[in-house]
Amino acid sequence: MVVGADHPLGAFVAISLAQSDATVVAIGAQREPLMQLASAAPRKIEPLVLHPGRQDVFAVLQEAWAAEPIHIYIDVLSLTPLIPSEPASPTARRSAALLQALDSGLRAGQARVVMALATEADEDHPQPAEYEAMLQHWLQEPAPWRLTGVRMPGTVEYWTDPRCNSAGAFLLSLCDPEQPAMPRASVLDWTG
Repeated sequence: MVVGADHPLGAFVAISLAQSDATVVAIGAQREPLMQLASAAPRKIEPLVLHPGRQDVFAVLQEAWAAEPIHIYIDVLSLTPLIPSEPASPTARRSAALLQALDSGLRAGQARVVMALATEADEDHPQPAEYEAMLQHWLQEPAPWRLTGVRMPGTVEYWTDPRCNSAGAFLLSLCDPEQPAMPRASVLDWTG
């Protein structure tokens, strides 16, 4: 699963996973970029639009996913620009609600969960403190899946193709089952 797949970094990660023969659920708030992403690998990338303000989708996901294994879960939602008129905290709550809704699948797949944490905020991006607090909450949960936070620049202009390639490869390396898992309470800095 790639959350924030409508961001350039999320799109890079989704396509990389699909090219390595993974089935990818690409989650985001903007329909058009997700449909365009899915068209790049129609049999491998399944788009899922999370419309702002729709809380019922989390219950539907929890029920529909049940204990279907999720092996990789990458969330770059904190790097995506806020939807106009939406305050920052609901964005962080959306990430938390997704983790809660998919907890059974994350447990079943003994997932490696990687969450990008924006290092700066502006009027278009969530406040980093919202995500840091959420991450600390999840790091204390006794779950068999591993959660690693990665601090990254938040401004969209920063995310050129070369930076997406470099950062995306780094995020994917944290999910590689051949590599030793990071300690459960890891928060890393990525400076590109």
